[in-house]
Amino acid sequence: MISNLHMSNLFLRPTKPLLILLLGLSILSITPQYAVAQFEINTDTRGEKKKEEWENHISLSGIFRSKFPQNYKYKLYPFRYNTENVAFSVEIVASLDGVGEDKNKSILIKAVQSFGDSLTMREAKRLLNKEASKYVRSLKKMGGSVLVNEDIMRDDFPGKRLYFTYFDNGVKYGIRIRIYMTDTARVEQVLTAPANIMYSYRSDDFFDSLKLFDGVTKLEDPPPFGGGWTDHVSNNKAFTVKLPPVDSDFTPSPPQYTITPTKEVMRFRFVDPVVGETVFYNVYSYKLKNRISYNMAKRLLFSQHVKKFVENASIESLDTKSSINNHIYDMSARFIISPPKGKPYLSSLLLKMRYAGDSAIVQEIISSSNHANTGLPGLLLSKTLQYHPEKYRAPDPSEITVKKTSDKK
Repeated sequence: MISNLHMSNLFLRPTKPLLILLLGLSILSITPQYAVAQFEINTDTRGEKKKEEWENHISLSGIFRSKFPQNYKYKLYPFRYNTENVAFSVEIVASLDGVGEDKNKSILIKAVQSFGDSLTMREAKRLLNKEASKYVRSLKKMGGSVLVNEDIMRDDFPGKRLYFTYFDNGVKYGIRIRIYMTDTARVEQVLTAPANIMYSYRSDDFFDSLKLFDGVTKLEDPPPFGGGWTDHVSNNKAFTVKLPPVDSDFTPSPPQYTITPTKEVMRFRFVDPVVGETVFYNVYSYKLKNRISYNMAKRLLFSQHVKKFVENASIESLDTKSSINNHIYDMSARFIISPPKGKPYLSSLLLKMRYAGDSAIVQEIISSSNHANTGLPGLLLSKTLQYHPEKYRAPDPSEITVKKTSDKK
């Protein structure tokens, strides 16, 4: 653990009904109404007085609180990854003046949470250096200058302080950035403004008012898993899989399908936005010429799903658990695998096969050991798939995928 501070989320209790609603809707983007200001700043523009109201903003994510203009835009995405825990992606943006939109004087707080184990201090610092390097590379491509890049601490959490300058149409601009890593989240504060106001009182107060919390939100009375997720029916109609909506942080792409006359594959990715690791969720549907026996099912599972990941595997050593329910057989297995090339963190393979008559379906989940223990893989296997082989239809020739993609991740 990075810090001894633990978030109780007591401030979330009054908003619990809203959180339950969010889990149903899965995403929220709002421009909130004004509330009572904690302090006010008055400026004179062309002789007119404008009241710029700021308040103590407490994020629904439970990750942070900060002074922020009341006139802001807000995005919130809750990702429930087991029976009781929710990770969040949240972004709040406003004009530094607090009135209207001004991309040349903007402030932003972006926070994302991991759905894996708590970060160690060593891992947090490695990730901080990685994120800081991304900013440096981007600004250098713009022709900007790096003036500050240093380590800092806040609320016992490690951070980075960055300051860049660049020119746009002859005007000098600055970008101040602070990046922090809590036990479970990455939090970024970004200010973009003309260079001459980068260190004004208002700018400093934006950065200095931030309060960080660790931990993730736990649901006391969790609704059924997968609420707000969408049913996707396969092209061959043999299965329906429930998946969350696309989100740039956790689920960046819609499901992808590969179709041949005898096989259909659905591929989906869950991405941990903090540690940058992917959980691969694949569903395979097979249509064979003959009725599938237990031995045939075991050979199919071994040849198509085990052998490509487990070196020196033999079908004789394949240890599976089997059962039958309503004339549908199932077979499951779990393996520690050698990481595929380019993805050294992948070490866990979970398989669940169901078969009836001459058709079969296989759920395949590849992840790190970190994410294998979160509860997400088990819930994906048990709560997200409906297998209805009686609805199968042969794919139309126009649906056949000409270019085949590799099954190995």
